[in-house]
Amino acid sequence: MRTMTSGIFQREAQILAPEWQQARDLYEVSLKFVLSDSRVHAGIVGMRWPHEVEQNIALLHDWEPATDFAKMPRLTFEVYKAEDNDLA
Repeated sequence: MRTMTSGIFQREAQILAPEWQQARDLYEVSLKFVLSDSRVHAGIVGMRWPHEVEQNIALLHDWEPATDFAKMPRLTFEVYKAEDNDLA
């Protein structure tokens, strides 16, 4: 899979949900999303300039993912089970 590079993701997000970029930094969201999935062993993070390296380090300093997205399909099972109990 080719990564979304050179601002393509940002341009597409601007079309799909322009309010996102005003609310959050898409670079930060993307980086944290990738690192929130334990199935990802090597994320490809493009950086062209030293300040971008420093920015990414600062974003992740002392950051812990709130959840592991690899577990999401298993967590969804519990949601449906709860809804089934409500119908009984």
